[in-house]
Amino acid sequence: MSTNLYSGPYTTVQHQEQEDISHEQNRYSWMTPPQYSPMTQPLPRKQVPVETVVPTGEPLLTSSWEVGWKTPATIISYYCLALVIAAAHLGFFLYLNHKPANGHGAFPQTYVAAVSHLFASAIGASVTALTSIAFTQYMWRVFRREHISVSVIECFYTLRHRPLSFFSSSAFKTSRILFFLAIIVWTIPIALIYPPGALIVIPFPVTADHSGIVPTYDAYYTGNDSALGWLTNPTAGNISLAQYTQGWSESEDPLTRGYDWIWKAPLARTQQLVTSTLLSGAIPGTVSPCGTDCAFSQNLIAPYFDCTESVFNETLEYTGRVDAFSAQWNGSSVTSELFLLNVTRPIGMLGGFSYVVIEVHQFECTTRRASYKLDTKYVNGERSLNYQVLNISDIFAVWRRGVYGDDNWTMYGSVNLFAIFDGMVTVLSGSQPAAMNVVSASFPDEGVPGSVLLPLPNGTTTEFALAYYAFSYNLNPIFPNKTMVDMTRFNTNLNYALGDDEGGSGPNYDITQDLLNQALLNLTLAIGYQIGYWNTSTMISTTQMVNKYTFATPRNFYIPYGVLLILSIPTLVLAMMSLYQNGVPAEDGGFIQVLMTTRGNKDLDRLAAAGCLGGSNNVPKALEDMELRFGALVSGESESTGEVDGIVRAGFGGRGEVQPLQKNVKYGIASI
Repeated sequence: MSTNLYSGPYTTVQHQEQEDISHEQNRYSWMTPPQYSPMTQPLPRKQVPVETVVPTGEPLLTSSWEVGWKTPATIISYYCLALVIAAAHLGFFLYLNHKPANGHGAFPQTYVAAVSHLFASAIGASVTALTSIAFTQYMWRVFRREHISVSVIECFYTLRHRPLSFFSSSAFKTSRILFFLAIIVWTIPIALIYPPGALIVIPFPVTADHSGIVPTYDAYYTGNDSALGWLTNPTAGNISLAQYTQGWSESEDPLTRGYDWIWKAPLARTQQLVTSTLLSGAIPGTVSPCGTDCAFSQNLIAPYFDCTESVFNETLEYTGRVDAFSAQWNGSSVTSELFLLNVTRPIGMLGGFSYVVIEVHQFECTTRRASYKLDTKYVNGERSLNYQVLNISDIFAVWRRGVYGDDNWTMYGSVNLFAIFDGMVTVLSGSQPAAMNVVSASFPDEGVPGSVLLPLPNGTTTEFALAYYAFSYNLNPIFPNKTMVDMTRFNTNLNYALGDDEGGSGPNYDITQDLLNQALLNLTLAIGYQIGYWNTSTMISTTQMVNKYTFATPRNFYIPYGVLLILSIPTLVLAMMSLYQNGVPAEDGGFIQVLMTTRGNKDLDRLAAAGCLGGSNNVPKALEDMELRFGALVSGESESTGEVDGIVRAGFGGRGEVQPLQKNVKYGIASI
């Protein structure tokens, strides 16, 4: 076999001195067993000729330029696998979204957490594997491109599992792309923390409808549906709100003759409930009849004031007092259908205090009845009420005789409704007198002094000084006359003062038809809830909190997976480009790749032999600083340099020892 150190594409830079032939022959001769002491040396190994391991002169197989299909398929498969797993994870979450997390047939929460982390781990493994392949292919591209110190090569090998390797500035300058790929590998576990948490368990209200009994008030309820039943009902006195007299009517027709109902007054308990409710401004609390979270609707009839409001100025001869508020049945009698209520505001006083002018808000309210739709809702045991007026109708005048026959029981209901009317009017009836003073600079809180043209009783106009109400005279308070309106919610200044130097702040009344009727409805409900003899059947919507899976934070799912999958596209392209530029796939994490590519350079072997035991403390400084490049060995202390029988040895070599690999050249070793 002839040996030509240069016959091909490579130029010999330096010839290697031939070793002694006898040395080569001795290299493959039988080993002479050493002398040993049974006490100090181990038993000798069996003599094995080197030729039995690698026969002398037998040509070896050469490396081939072939990418193959396995590595490209693996690269693409890892990316596709990550896509499929991400889609499966999303489908799993969308399937569970808004499904119960507890109860029969529910997917157990512990399994959901385990499956979610399994999906995330599988995606992380796929993307990590893809990035690692790209890292390895590109790293070997860098090895072929330039000379790199062994310490930098070591840094590249450890970059994906040793954080301290990131502090190598020389390695960063050599290849920023490898650093970026290593950062992706390190951040993948952090990104995968978030997707499993995108699906959480949230309590949702679930409503179920059923029929049930709820409290109400029915003014027309008699205990049963017959007059005789009512008369013999032992609870008749409990369900009535009023005192009344009754007797046979004077109708001549015995078939239509019934009872007359003569109004007297509200029962004491009715008046107490009305007074306490008006003064508190709230309906007494109740225990929910259907649990802590439920809702129901009902229709009920309640008293209703149909009011006509008018506003006008009135000139009065001043007697030292003016009514800031007054209320009464028309003619101060309960035998009336008309409730009168006045709220006044001072305007001016004539010099000498002979005349005053006030603005009067007058309400003339007729007693009627209204049908309400009442919506009751309990949330965590707290009650809320909403109502709507369905229609308004007349009620019988209960102080008049002459209603007979079937309408007698309607008259009974009117008696009960009128008890609520009269109970509220009793609380409001009376007056709130006040004195009037001229606005002056001494009391700037009462306004700015001035005057206004106002009419006198004879029709002429003159200047009146602006005035205000004072609720004290000579520091003596002016108290309300019978009425308790100042202690109700109709007074927006409940903490008013009486008797100061300015005459006291006084009450401030806010009264409208709507507020009057809201008070009447509150009184009706308070009576129904507190006495508790009235019930009605209705549909109840019961709300229970059911734990459900909820895809509550989609961004925690889409962003991490989206970033990983998007970054994996250029990573995949880099892996494929590096693979085909290299011409052969580079193996990652194995021993064979290192073994095959680091043989052939005796200088490298000698330096590496100094640290043959391994360990970072045994690495020679000269080895760390040695700059290597992977290419065709053409010179130096190599076992085979240049081209031999058309075969060139590839490996790591220093400057001047290697040249770039070429795909039209065979690489290996011709013979040993």
